[in-house]
Amino acid sequence: MCSFRLVEATVDVGNRFSILRRKFLPGIGTFTVWYGYRLENGRPDGAPLIREQAERVFGRRYSQIPEFTDPIWFDDPVDPLVQGLVFVGSNGKAIGSLIRFSAHPHTTSHVQKLRYHPDFPGFARNAVERELGGMCIYLTGPCGDIVPKEEMQFRMPPATERPAGAERNFGPSHWHKEAVAGECLRVAQNIGENLAATVLARLKGEAHQPPPKAQTSPKSRAWATTPWQPSVVQARTCKLIVPIRENYATSAAAATSAHDAETKRLLKLQRSQGAERTAPWEIRSLADRVQQLGVEALDIRSLPAGALQSGQVTLEMGLLQLGDIILAGLPSEPCVGSSFRLRANTLGERLWTVSLVNGWIGYLPGSFDCLTGGYEGARTPLPPDGLVQYDTQAGNAIREMMG
Repeated sequence: MCSFRLVEATVDVGNRFSILRRKFLPGIGTFTVWYGYRLENGRPDGAPLIREQAERVFGRRYSQIPEFTDPIWFDDPVDPLVQGLVFVGSNGKAIGSLIRFSAHPHTTSHVQKLRYHPDFPGFARNAVERELGGMCIYLTGPCGDIVPKEEMQFRMPPATERPAGAERNFGPSHWHKEAVAGECLRVAQNIGENLAATVLARLKGEAHQPPPKAQTSPKSRAWATTPWQPSVVQARTCKLIVPIRENYATSAAAATSAHDAETKRLLKLQRSQGAERTAPWEIRSLADRVQQLGVEALDIRSLPAGALQSGQVTLEMGLLQLGDIILAGLPSEPCVGSSFRLRANTLGERLWTVSLVNGWIGYLPGSFDCLTGGYEGARTPLPPDGLVQYDTQAGNAIREMMG
């Protein structure tokens, strides 16, 4: 039997490493921008990317809408916590470790020659393992609406070089590419190693240090706090039952048919004289519906058998308690609001919210995001009140586990 003690650290990094990718424009709706922001003194401006998307949504009319003329700052709150946990053996050496942060790994997906890559979490893990030894596991916090802050230049290819059918994609663009070969890997490494260095410095009680270099034999070390023995170690699973919205497609074929019909209606409206008299939010709402139907044709396969007939889906949440810390394995792809609400209603920073585990049925946004559209609001099976039920049941299970 292997005995262990724990050293843990939580660091608030603010918005140094991440961006909330959704922006609500009153009277128009929500736009989602995955990457390619222009950073001005670290502040992300997504206006050029929104203008490119708006041209596809509104047609020629987009340039007449005043909300698109100025910078559009993407600086709404993100999950600022980087959390680290080290399992220390009786000899003082690290057996293994965990690191957790909320940002959607996607940086290396812009490298055309790469098919698979661990992205910035892989670089973070490597940096921690070099410094501490043992195995490091990276945990992704709820990141359905959070992206890494990529300080790099992207290239927007002209319309003639974009993927077939891109002109009928009314959601976020996915055809940006790195402007300089090797930039994506450099940026992913920079993000991952700086995340690791931030939490390692707190674990060791030191000032923030540059990313650690390789060493051959990690030694017993002095930690910032005395390693502690958890009074309780336990794990359990519980069920989360959430509703499916009433207008979800009945089949992939039905979604595809409705998508094609709504696309034609939107294109016709864009080109008609009536577009000038139609409120922007009406056109945007139709574009969101087109998006919604398009992803339903793909995502309907992710729903368990019988879910559409019953109007609900049962998800499984996993909980691991280590002393007064609980790791909550949240199924599917919740957004930052789930972290905020669950922490506020349970253990605060002693709760580690972990996402993208135990199955996937789509994004799990809150009521405001469902009602105001955008990519995440379209790619969800939940009705506007669905996340309230999800978070409430998850919170109850966490409190019950703590006793």
